[in-house]
Amino acid sequence: MPAFIDALTQVYLENPCRVLPNPLWKTLAELDHFRTTVEVGRDGLVKRLEAAGDDQLFVHWTREGRKPSLLMRRRLETMRRALVHQHYLDPDTTAGFATRLPFFRLIHRGDPAPPSLPPGYRFEAVDPTGQAQAVADFIAECYDDLKPAAGTVQNWSRHPVYAPDLWAWVVNEQIGERAALVIGELDPAIGEMSLEWVQVRSAYRGKGLGKAAVLELLRRAAGRAAFTTVSGPVENRDKPGGFYRACGFTGYDVWWLLADPFR
Repeated sequence: MPAFIDALTQVYLENPCRVLPNPLWKTLAELDHFRTTVEVGRDGLVKRLEAAGDDQLFVHWTREGRKPSLLMRRRLETMRRALVHQHYLDPDTTAGFATRLPFFRLIHRGDPAPPSLPPGYRFEAVDPTGQAQAVADFIAECYDDLKPAAGTVQNWSRHPVYAPDLWAWVVNEQIGERAALVIGELDPAIGEMSLEWVQVRSAYRGKGLGKAAVLELLRRAAGRAAFTTVSGPVENRDKPGGFYRACGFTGYDVWWLLADPFR
């Protein structure tokens, strides 16, 4: 396992969005549940990485980035769940799964544009203990299908990547109402910030609050984060991919969540 973790970290830092669908720390936290394989070439470069269970493909990466062989396609036919980069898939492979959800993964490097809140708004710190229910309610208001519990929000602050200054409200100063919420996590081991939550209350959308909040977090993480990653559903009416590109994120990586509980 240590050899696999070292190899995964090495190739992840080469191209984070191409190697994993999630921040590195989240994958490392789950590896104990899977069998791991690592292949290294004579030149010392990692050639292939895989973490899989009997019916789940968790990590799959090859340096060549080739589409799956016939053997790989047959193997996916036995999987109930897989997270796979678009480079390893074709329409015939994805068609065999009942659930097929694409997610973009983007990256930001370098200095961000200066954040600019509209007049009458301010940033305010989030207290994940005392305001856990308020955070949970705010997220639930902004989504149709996500309703985290207050205890879940408190658990986020216990993650090893918790950074208090990367949790922020945007507040309407005139009436004291919370208009937006942004939460980032920082992995100091590799210098990665990940944007986890960026929500704007419906009545405040179109005012630039979300962009200002993202740029503010990028500013706060400067000097600690070598890069920042974000992911989200490709098929979303709010088009979050375009929003993050407007904030300076780049890339074209798409990951697929494939699932079929009846296999």
